[in-house]
Amino acid sequence: MRILVLGATGFLGSNLFQLASENKRLKVFGTSRFQNENCIIMQVDVTNKQSLESAIRKINPEVVIWTLMSFEEETQLIKLGLNNLLSEIESEI
Repeated sequence: MRILVLGATGFLGSNLFQLASENKRLKVFGTSRFQNENCIIMQVDVTNKQSLESAIRKINPEVVIWTLMSFEEETQLIKLGLNNLLSEIESEI
């Protein structure tokens, strides 16, 4: 199963990413808003529709897990980022 963890370098996301990566039946990918040395963690800005679309299409996940948060811009992250994610998932159905 292909899993995409959005926010894989934050507290919740990194723990979930590590735990899921230990299961050999899962192929786990992650995102971060910053560059990361881990080759299976992509730099993705969920508030940028093209950035998110590119990641979804490249990874083609069966499961997407949202672990993102932003103290400063939480409302913006949810309104724009989550809407971008939902519209991309709906277009794939």
